[in-house]
Amino acid sequence: MIEVKNLTFSYAKDKQALHGLDFTVGDGEIFGFLGPNGSGKSTTQKILAGILKGHGGMVSLFGQDIRSIRSQEFFQKIGVLFEFPYLYANLSALDNLRYFASFYPKEQLRDVEEVLEELEFKRDFLRKPVSSYSKGMRQRVSMARALLSNPKLLFLDEPTSGLDPTGAVLFRKIIENERQKGTTVFVTTHNMLDADLLCDRVAFICNGNLVALGSLLLYTLFINFGYVKFMDANANIYKVYLYDPVGAFGQVSPLVDKVGSLEELNEALALDIGSGVGVKVLAGQPEVVMYRGAEQADRHRVDYALSLLHSDGEYPPEIVGGNTVEMKLRREITCELLFIEIVAVGFLGIASVLFKEKQMGVIRVHAIMPLPKSLFIFSKIFLFLVADLIFATLMTLFNIGLAGAGSILPGVLLQTAILSLIMALAGFGCVMLFKDFKQFSLAYLVIALFAATPVFLSANTSIKMDWIDCHPFYHVYMGLKNAFFDMPGTGPAYYICAVCAIILLSMLVSAAFRQEMSKEG
Repeated sequence: MIEVKNLTFSYAKDKQALHGLDFTVGDGEIFGFLGPNGSGKSTTQKILAGILKGHGGMVSLFGQDIRSIRSQEFFQKIGVLFEFPYLYANLSALDNLRYFASFYPKEQLRDVEEVLEELEFKRDFLRKPVSSYSKGMRQRVSMARALLSNPKLLFLDEPTSGLDPTGAVLFRKIIENERQKGTTVFVTTHNMLDADLLCDRVAFICNGNLVALGSLLLYTLFINFGYVKFMDANANIYKVYLYDPVGAFGQVSPLVDKVGSLEELNEALALDIGSGVGVKVLAGQPEVVMYRGAEQADRHRVDYALSLLHSDGEYPPEIVGGNTVEMKLRREITCELLFIEIVAVGFLGIASVLFKEKQMGVIRVHAIMPLPKSLFIFSKIFLFLVADLIFATLMTLFNIGLAGAGSILPGVLLQTAILSLIMALAGFGCVMLFKDFKQFSLAYLVIALFAATPVFLSANTSIKMDWIDCHPFYHVYMGLKNAFFDMPGTGPAYYICAVCAIILLSMLVSAAFRQEMSKEG
């Protein structure tokens, strides 16, 4: 369905957004395209959807080079959900969709009201202007527009953005239904949870480079199996821009990008908010200019920028670790994927097993057997704990390598065990409390988002929320990350709290299980 070879794209002469991407998407597949903000996800999708021209390399859709495809025939085969809902604000949902439907052959179209009903759009708002809609309602109208023409290829950019947990579950169900009809779905997102629940395969993109590709079921085991290029080994950590009109610094590091005016400096920083550092020299002394982030990270950015101005070694940077850029990224991405897999998939895995056993009457049988009631709980928790430990071991060995994994593996397994026990007990307890899997799914989404979203924001970006120190999963994640980097940072208080949490959850689960057995028996 989709074949991409050596795809490149530049918005300006020195602003290359994509660097030689290669991937394929099969017919009837849900393919996830993941990466942080600004990594090139939306740019890639716009090229594939025929919106953005001037790319390099080869892009083939429906067996034809995209440059040779006639626009009208092509656009009638695809549906697109953009990251932002582009709708006519003064028109209603019905008027918007009927207008867009006029571009397609009538025999190809679905009924507008039926599509909106499938998306659970509020009927009271059908004829009200879009300007009065919430973000979630606009997202539903945009999704309806993408589905209206029964597309063979569906492009979805952040499909669950702006939706509550119930709406997100509904959208995922609809996307799966489209796949069952034979539709190929290309999902662009930075949401690991959406990718984990939806996609057959995923690709990770970072700074316009494809960094990992593989089956979703095996991606945490085989990501970077052999060797995967995360980014160029010589890439600088932060972009440094220098405005020095009088040439006060004659010789600077080649990693410094010189600009010709203050306007150009401000423009460069605006495009590189997360890591860009500007230096302007107006009175013979360098003045650092940048967008503020976390205090510690900002100090490091300033020191790094100033060190590049002194290529003679007068201002050498302090060496704080022995990891190369590639190894640093290997450790980070392995830690992130391990954490999200245990939080999301591990939690869901034990639930799916237990719900199935409830339906088969296993708990009813166990209730009348002359065995300790805690044995059933212990057997399930122990099984998932062992599975997670094996999973973490293989993942660490495959991604970090045997030499690097030897010193960090004990710490990684300890932190994995803590997280695995917490999530398995939480999943077990939720199964006992909720009657069906639909109710559990809502709780699952809330817990997974609570555990993962603020943690990744604070631990992997310059965003630092004051209250994050009170978030229990932040400390678990940082314990795991410190273990991957073989760094101290988890004191006795952390382990005492972790043990207390596991004991408390065990007591609650035991009580809930006994109550469930009394109902069954």
